[in-house]
Amino acid sequence: MSSNLLEKSKISICPGIYCAYEINSTNCGACQRGYRVNNEKICQLCNEPLSLYNFMYIVFMALLALSLHWYFINRLRKKKQREFTFVKQTILYFSSILEIILAFIFTLLTFPPIGKLTFNTCQVKFFSDFYPIFHNPIVNYRKKLRCSYEVVYPLQSAIFILYTYASLIMLLIRPFFISIIHQKFISASIYSALHFYPCLLVLHALCGGLIYFSFPILTITSSVLLNAIHFTLIANGENEWIPFLRKLCGNIQNWIIYLIHIILLLCGLVSFTQIENEYDYILLPIVFLPGLLYILLYKFTGTNTIRPIGN
Repeated sequence: MSSNLLEKSKISICPGIYCAYEINSTNCGACQRGYRVNNEKICQLCNEPLSLYNFMYIVFMALLALSLHWYFINRLRKKKQREFTFVKQTILYFSSILEIILAFIFTLLTFPPIGKLTFNTCQVKFFSDFYPIFHNPIVNYRKKLRCSYEVVYPLQSAIFILYTYASLIMLLIRPFFISIIHQKFISASIYSALHFYPCLLVLHALCGGLIYFSFPILTITSSVLLNAIHFTLIANGENEWIPFLRKLCGNIQNWIIYLIHIILLLCGLVSFTQIENEYDYILLPIVFLPGLLYILLYKFTGTNTIRPIGN
């Protein structure tokens, strides 16, 4: 009976959305790392298994870093076309993939249960879970009760650790591949990464919640748009169907880029549907549809086929 009264008093006394009581404590405040407030205003251990949606969120953030790596590598090749051959470019592509994969694996191994390719998480309930600092209550209009902690543990810290691992692994592995290529100017790919990784960290710190709730739509939309832009650049004003197919099929780099767009679209569909039932698997072959539609309807996409009204 007394315990029930104590629970009721805690609910009424402890203010704010994220303020709670530690177990066997009467002090209202922020929960420890790895805990979050429950409906009874008690700090509860985060022991839920990593969901598919949360896993795909980390994959998306890893792919975001990988796409920036490839963007700057491609820019470097455009500047140094003679010295920077396709083989050397492929070596740097492979190096960046290896760096991101290793960083992703180490990130999963870092959090409890340590040593397994998964970790326990806190359930994400609201958009405000990513920004508890804006929900610190003011007691009696005088004292601000600070209840800021990682409510979505460890989804926020995992991305910081992922990019930190990726930076360190890059500094260890990339020089080895550069020594194989024997081109000093390729070290510019390292400097560009050392610039965009801090930008990604700031982006995650400020917009982590927005990205978390919108990344499936962002992934699907960007993959479809990038696929259309890529095919348009391949065409380069060509209106005939067969010459366009020759350009598309005659360059292995075009196939690699197309495969990347398919993977992005697949990640977006998996994140959006979360594969909750067997019918969701029917949607997976849709990843080939945007590219096939563009190829089949290619002749109708030429801008010179548009005629002014009245002509």
